[in-house]
Amino acid sequence: RQEAGLEDKQATLLSVAGLADLWEPDLLDWLVSVRKESPEIALHASTLTSVALSQQVLNGMIDLAFLFEPQSLPEISSRFMKRMNLVMVSTENDILTTGALQSNYIMIDWGTAYAVTHAKLYPDAPSSALFMTHGSLAMNFILRNGGSAYLPETWCTPLIKKKKLFPVADASEIEREIHAICRDDNPKNSVIHQALEHFK
Repeated sequence: RQEAGLEDKQATLLSVAGLADLWEPDLLDWLVSVRKESPEIALHASTLTSVALSQQVLNGMIDLAFLFEPQSLPEISSRFMKRMNLVMVSTENDILTTGALQSNYIMIDWGTAYAVTHAKLYPDAPSSALFMTHGSLAMNFILRNGGSAYLPETWCTPLIKKKKLFPVADASEIEREIHAICRDDNPKNSVIHQALEHFK
C-alpha cells in the first residue's frame, strides 16, 4: 500500500532498519544525506534487534539493515561500512579501570565479539550489577547517577570537553564494525547500492 501510494517522483520505497545505537549520529546522517541527494527514494526507517534485523532481511520485510555482527547466510550480502571506537569513560575524574569496574559499572550489549574482547581485557573484573542493551540508555543513566561504561567515542568527545565524562586512562579501546546487509536477489539492489553511496 505504501509503494502504491507513492508519488511519481518517488519511484522506489526502501525499508531500512538498524540497531538503536547506530541511528545517532551515523544512520541519521546517512538518512538525511539520502533524502537530500536522492529524493526519488522513499524511505521507511525503523529500529530492531540484531536477530530481528537478520530475520526480516531474510524474509524480505526489510530491504537494508545495519548491525555489528552479520550472520553468514548464502542469501545475504554483507558490506562493511565503518568502524566504531568504544572507549571506557566515567563520571569520576582520574579513575583507573580497577576502580571503574568495581563501582557502578554498566555492561552494555555491544554484541558477542565485544563481550569476548571485554572478558579478555578484564578477566578479573567482577560481574556488573548493571546490564543494559542500549548504549544511549547507559550513557544517560551514568550522567544522572554516576558510573562508568564503554561508549562510542563520538558520543563521549563533546561530554569530555564539558567535563561531564572523563576517559579512563588505562582502559583499552574496543573496536566494532558496522555492516550493511541485504538479500542478493532483492529487485531493489541497484537502489540499495545507490543509497549506500551516501554513507559517510
